[in-house]
Amino acid sequence: MTTMTISELAEKCSDAYSVDNYKGGFGSCVAMMRRRGYNDDEIEAVLRSKWTRWAADSSDKNYGYNNSADLGRFLDTMKAEPGSANVTELVEGTFGIMVSGI
Repeated sequence: MTTMTISELAEKCSDAYSVDNYKGGFGSCVAMMRRRGYNDDEIEAVLRSKWTRWAADSSDKNYGYNNSADLGRFLDTMKAEPGSANVTELVEGTFGIMVSGI
């Protein structure tokens, strides 16, 4: 499996639904999720999901000023860890593939 750089993956997701709500785009979100152990498919699925909007909605920041900490808190609330059932379901729904193990 090829792993994209943080900037490559952030650029790939630059057309995602909530990217303009995150200050500087999704680069810091990709870096945070990488540190947490998410793979490229999991990161892309999260960034393309409504989770990014819900994370921003649960923040007190103005539109366009959300960041990776906001997304990280939301992921913690959702208990969305790499390989968890909810993340796997998101990957399967995003890419139309079955992820083994769940």
